[in-house]
Amino acid sequence: MLLGLVLIVVLAASQGHAAGIAVNGTGFSRRVLRQPGGFVVPLRQREQPSSRRHLLRSGVLPVQGAVREVGYFYTTLKLGTPARTFSVIIDTGSTITYIPCKGCAHCGKHQDEWFDPDASSTAKKLGCKDPLCNCGSPSCWCKESRCYYSRTYAEKSSSEGWMIEDAFGFPDDEPPVRMVFGCENGETGEIYRQMADGIMGMGNNNNAFQSQLVARGVIEDVFSLCFGYPKDGLLLLGDVAMPNGSSTIYTELKTNTFTHYYNVKMDSITVDGQSLGLDRAMFDRGYGVVLDSGTTFTYLPTDAFKAMSAAIGKYAEAHGLQRTPGADPQYNDICWKGARDGFQGLEEFFPPAEFVFAGNARLTLPPLRYLFLSRPSEYCLGFFDNGAAGTLIGGVSVRDVVVTYDRRKSRVGFTAMPCGEVASALEARAAAAPANQPAANAPAPAAVPTNATAGPAVLPPAIVANVTKVDSEPNGDPSSPPAPPYHAQLATASSGNFGTIIIVVVLAVVLAVVVAEVVFFRRSKLRDWLVSLWRPSEPGAQDASELTSLVAGEKVVVGTSTV
Repeated sequence: MLLGLVLIVVLAASQGHAAGIAVNGTGFSRRVLRQPGGFVVPLRQREQPSSRRHLLRSGVLPVQGAVREVGYFYTTLKLGTPARTFSVIIDTGSTITYIPCKGCAHCGKHQDEWFDPDASSTAKKLGCKDPLCNCGSPSCWCKESRCYYSRTYAEKSSSEGWMIEDAFGFPDDEPPVRMVFGCENGETGEIYRQMADGIMGMGNNNNAFQSQLVARGVIEDVFSLCFGYPKDGLLLLGDVAMPNGSSTIYTELKTNTFTHYYNVKMDSITVDGQSLGLDRAMFDRGYGVVLDSGTTFTYLPTDAFKAMSAAIGKYAEAHGLQRTPGADPQYNDICWKGARDGFQGLEEFFPPAEFVFAGNARLTLPPLRYLFLSRPSEYCLGFFDNGAAGTLIGGVSVRDVVVTYDRRKSRVGFTAMPCGEVASALEARAAAAPANQPAANAPAPAAVPTNATAGPAVLPPAIVANVTKVDSEPNGDPSSPPAPPYHAQLATASSGNFGTIIIVVVLAVVLAVVVAEVVFFRRSKLRDWLVSLWRPSEPGAQDASELTSLVAGEKVVVGTSTV
């Protein structure tokens, strides 16, 4: 029996040696991944390589437009196969993305030719019972046995059409992703008259554009918008880190309020460092305080509008400006003349202001963020009376501010930095990264808008290399470890052959001992012990423990990547 125990120890040692020298061999199904500083051995053996875990992506889309000259900001999307580009207004107050489609009964003349789903090899027309037939609120309905949507907006414009699914060219080097969007069959009002092809619905619900990317595991539940002055900007899809040296302030993103809007809590407004003494309850009325990128100007409750406009007017007139009617007789704009043209030196004539949000998060409002240029050297207020309907913070108030919508942590961030500088910093960060190790959340080199650009800025889609990794793997096929140097392969091969010989010899000796015990003693304790070691305690227990260990490990890795 002592001989049997010795042989078992020798056998176990030889098996351990063989496993060690076969790390890069093909004799074992266990896969060993080379990591910095050592190896990671999966706890579960698999006969086939596991599927590759995808890296979360992020990307930069160029934004065109202006507050006054164009009236909105838009980006371009690549849709269908072969891909075609369409201009869409970025709207955080809408929940559906849509473009006009061939055969539309009543669509206006826009920037691009209408989309033809029959000409796209990847298009799918959604039926009424398709799980992807989801329009949020109001719900989709059934028309001609197909999924149909309808939207009507406050200014009486509307859009309706069929829902389809097709390929969206995400702004990186990876393959396109599937996206559900509206194929318009009818438009009215401003949507009919606008030059942009359609709307990019980025509202706060689960069927919005960015939410579909999140649901498909493409990006983190974060996106950022920067509307620049005098024009253009950036749309950042995913968790793109802000440039070094920038400062971001955060306020809570309210939940269970108006589910499709990005609601925040406003506490007060200051002008020239002095609080206007407003009742904060007024900001909770109506639909509350909403961040709406699809609204050009800002709209305040009546008392807030009167107090803010009076304080700014008093300051401006005390500094030598004259009150004057606006250039557009259709509107009763509040304007002043006598300042320098082109938003130069306005701090000499107009006071600073602030929107103060919950948590003392202060969005600074220099004159650029509450005025618009009506005529040369004539400036008008870019905020208006909204009665008791609520507060809308539009594009004018966040010019050259990166607004980050972070639904993961239920917060909104404000980074005051010119959009052109943000783009330049991200480009520089990407250029400085090693070729085989992309900079964290940084776009690859791309054309960048600057405030000095005179003509229309043309921004090709920038590429972002997001290294928020779900798993850390070597380059190439993750199902196999990197090949060792040639001399290591020779050593492994020779050592492997020697180990195999030892195993065969030891097994033969063990078999002989078992036979001898049975012949001379009519029993074999060594055999019984071996069997008890080999057999699991109960059926299925081994598989369950390995599965639990591996899943737990994956959860830990995923959790660390989303912090």
